[in-house]
Amino acid sequence: MLSQGDAFDDFNIPLSIIKTSLFGETNLAENYARITPFAWAALILGTILVILAAFATVYVTVKKLRKKEDTVESIYWFLSWIVPVVFLVHFSFKAPYFSSQDFRYIQYVIVIEGMFLGLFSKEGKKREQFIACLLALFCLSTSAVYILLGKP
Repeated sequence: MLSQGDAFDDFNIPLSIIKTSLFGETNLAENYARITPFAWAALILGTILVILAAFATVYVTVKKLRKKEDTVESIYWFLSWIVPVVFLVHFSFKAPYFSSQDFRYIQYVIVIEGMFLGLFSKEGKKREQFIACLLALFCLSTSAVYILLGKP
């Protein structure tokens, strides 16, 4: 995973943001080898969920704007999501250090993404079941990581 947040660790901004959202700036594998499979599962599932949530955000916003339904609210929530993400990417290029790519700067977007993912999942039973399954697996893998770390 990460080696104490050194600048040479990652130059992939989206991946760095996802890694720091899950593990902070530490390398859990150095001292806890049994955590590695669960950490990889969390990273892969988290990445899938981030991509799905980003797609859901754009999809739901466009759908509501086309239907002329909740247009002001839709634009507000979309901008509340995209503006901090764009500023974080800009900050990451301006200060090209691993710590400038940390998720802590935009952590509140989880709530917005969760809202859009929920609206997206309501459109079909299979979609809802798929997203629920992904979320359950993600929760199990992250729980295993932190239980094995000894964190309550």
